[in-house]
Amino acid sequence: MDPAKLRAWWFSRQGLDGTMKTISETLTRCDWARSVGGSAPYLGFSARVRATREAVDNALANAKIQELPSARNCTHVVAAADYALALKAGEAFAGNEMKVARKLGITDAEIVPTD
Repeated sequence: MDPAKLRAWWFSRQGLDGTMKTISETLTRCDWARSVGGSAPYLGFSARVRATREAVDNALANAKIQELPSARNCTHVVAAADYALALKAGEAFAGNEMKVARKLGITDAEIVPTD
């Protein structure tokens, strides 16, 4: 295959060709944005739909997108259509918070104070 043709296809497949119009469409077409509290989703939305920080915050405020615990025990920004799927994917990891805390040396008493 011609390398230039392959690069053009990949560029389009990632939504970097300007064909996507909304943040939700980006998440639906290009997959969820792994967030883990970082700025990667903002950069992805900026590259794909030229979204500003205000546009992303507005989409969050209007529940068009949301950051949810989901696959691989990570948080992802997902479109409204995928909320249930994301939460279901993260369900297997629910309850592991104390396991991680204990590895860090935190005791149950520090988390749940006793009277």
